[in-house]
Amino acid sequence: MDLPDTFSTSAFATAVASLRGRAVHVLPQYASDGPCGVWISTTTADYVFVDESTAGVHRQHILAHELAHVVFDHGGPGVLADDLITRLLPDLDRSTVDRVLQRGSYSTREEQEAEVFASMVLQRMPSTDPLVDGAPREVRALARSFGAARG
Repeated sequence: MDLPDTFSTSAFATAVASLRGRAVHVLPQYASDGPCGVWISTTTADYVFVDESTAGVHRQHILAHELAHVVFDHGGPGVLADDLITRLLPDLDRSTVDRVLQRGSYSTREEQEAEVFASMVLQRMPSTDPLVDGAPREVRALARSFGAARG
């Protein structure tokens, strides 16, 4: 992937779309009872859902984790509860779905790969954490020393 030294989540999603040669749509998910991240791959595009109740670095990490699955082309056909897939993509023809991955446990090799890759990606993204970005210089330096902020 051709990425600059630092980049945003939208730039990363664009690079992943270019790598895949197809659209990558990043969409909000408003369900508190569902997974915090979901990747749905169809015959024509990839859809990545991120729980909108998360913010800052946590939200960036979820998105990077799901995009890592896209980059590595992880998994086979998955199963989502019908109500969840209907809520996420109500107009989607289910026959076009190639695979579904939803963030859950981290016990599989694919989940571990996605976690490591997401952590590596986050090292090159500027922090968007409002608790750090507007903080005094000393607080930002302390956050950087613990890996909670970059830049």
